Amino acid sequence: MQKHGQIYVQKGVDTALAVDMVFMAAKSLFDVALLISADSDLVAAAQSVKDLGKHVELGVFSTTKAMHLKQICDKTIVLDPVVDKLLSALSQK
Repeated sequence: MQKHGQIYVQKGVDTALAVDMVFMAAKSLFDVALLISADSDLVAAAQSVKDLGKHVELGVFSTTKAMHLKQICDKTIVLDPVVDKLLSALSQK
């Protein structure tokens, strides 16, 4: 983590995620990866995972652009209704 003023920023997360996705796919540790991101830096990793015969599903919010990721991934899941349902359930407790 790096501190920028009063805010801490974690660096290298996209790289670590990409490496983990491809490594785990190569080891056949999963069949489907659920990627929740709009970071276009992950396009190559998603494609590599698909090239290894695995499926990649993309979770995004309705306002997310991420066109290249949406094109590469096998399925796009819009998270707004999921989050709304979760928040509603939590508010009833």
